[in-house]
Amino acid sequence: MTGKIYLMNSAMTPQDGTYVRKTITADEFKEILLAADEVVSSIAYAETQRVVGTALGIEIPMDLKKRNTIIEEDSATILIVKLSYRVCSSMKGLPLGSELSHYEFILTQYTNSVY
Repeated sequence: MTGKIYLMNSAMTPQDGTYVRKTITADEFKEILLAADEVVSSIAYAETQRVVGTALGIEIPMDLKKRNTIIEEDSATILIVKLSYRVCSSMKGLPLGSELSHYEFILTQYTNSVY
């Protein structure tokens, strides 16, 4: 798989369209990311970047501007790496997202069509 990949740290749907979601392995995530010609990142959490990047041996680009992702094409591939649990106030101060096993990896195909 080549071309542009959108990288997100949550399973968000930033605009109208159809999204098809598939859970993938960390190795599949790495393979797809490395095959991309261009990566548009919305990863804004340093811990996600550090843990996932170190564990997979790849660079995870950061979105330091914290901009909203706008998908410019009529169809796109989105890779999502997100915590597999919801953070609540009682978890403050805990080492959240400190291990690769804390993350879920998702491949999403987007098309600019609404049914």
